[in-house]
Amino acid sequence: MKFSTFNVENLFTRPKAMNLSKVDLGTEKLAIIADLQDELAQSSYDKPKIANLANQVRGYFSINKTRGRTPLSWDKSIESYKVTVNGRDSWDGFIELKRDNFDFATVKNTGRFMRKIDADVFGICEIENISAMRKFRSNQLSRMDLDYELLVDGNDSRGIDIGIYSRFPIGCFEQTFITNQATERVELSLVIASKWRFYFLLGIPCGFCKII
Repeated sequence: MKFSTFNVENLFTRPKAMNLSKVDLGTEKLAIIADLQDELAQSSYDKPKIANLANQVRGYFSINKTRGRTPLSWDKSIESYKVTVNGRDSWDGFIELKRDNFDFATVKNTGRFMRKIDADVFGICEIENISAMRKFRSNQLSRMDLDYELLVDGNDSRGIDIGIYSRFPIGCFEQTFITNQATERVELSLVIASKWRFYFLLGIPCGFCKII
């Protein structure tokens, strides 16, 4: 049995702030968006501060509102965002990073590399979502008999998830968080997924195989 891990660095799209030619600029934009997210979580809003942060990252984020009023709106007359609510209790939702599409050559190169490895199990990271996993398998890995997949939806604000393609059924998985002192079991919502260790149980012809 052949195992492989691969960082696909997103399959079809990537957050716009992570797709800039200048890495430092992208890092700066992500930091501003994180600050904006923190401000929008406050019970009482500092409207000038929020508007200033949002103006600096216009085009790099959107608001996914599920209840109440959208907290930010673009005012063309002053070319600035306006804060439309007074605090977090007025709405529910979250910030999403706007994404850029890859050219298809990048997708094909990733597929070519994975086909050449021809592993029975691929552990992959930096995936957009389960739909992207299935689309990529259909387009690029259709002859490899990787009939099973699992996505672990992380809480990284950049929209980076991890997953597994397998020729064998995936029975279950568990996760632990790696600390400096020991391995602690904690809630997935508390930490960024890059410091997690995942265990997958695969059903193979001779029994079960547990992989990390």
